[in-house]
Amino acid sequence: MDQLYRRLVDFKSVIQLSSQSMEEKLVQYCINQSIQFAEYDICPTSSLQTDYELLPESMKRKLQEIGEFEITIIDEIVAEGIVDPAMNTRAMAITILSAIKGALQYNRAMQHNFIPDIMYGINRLLKS
Repeated sequence: MDQLYRRLVDFKSVIQLSSQSMEEKLVQYCINQSIQFAEYDICPTSSLQTDYELLPESMKRKLQEIGEFEITIIDEIVAEGIVDPAMNTRAMAITILSAIKGALQYNRAMQHNFIPDIMYGINRLLKS
């Protein structure tokens, strides 16, 4: 879990310095996360979240920390690209993460890469 957290810290450092658009940064997040897993595997944090109640307290705290950090990263990316001040970027970040992680589960079960479709849908949502 510490290694997962460090990878997120490294990703955030790189993405903050990037001049990429919001859409490009979200794609980069997907690519970065997908590289960590086998072709049809699920996110390790998602896997641990399904067994959350069985985890020791120290792992629960670290899992919450990682989850919150993931939300923060996506929230900051979305906030950079949204011009509507009424947009709840945190809610959008949670929606985006849920869609990406759900797509990884569908990828695994159906042996098909749904990430491009999810990214298309996310980009349409963000532009509406």
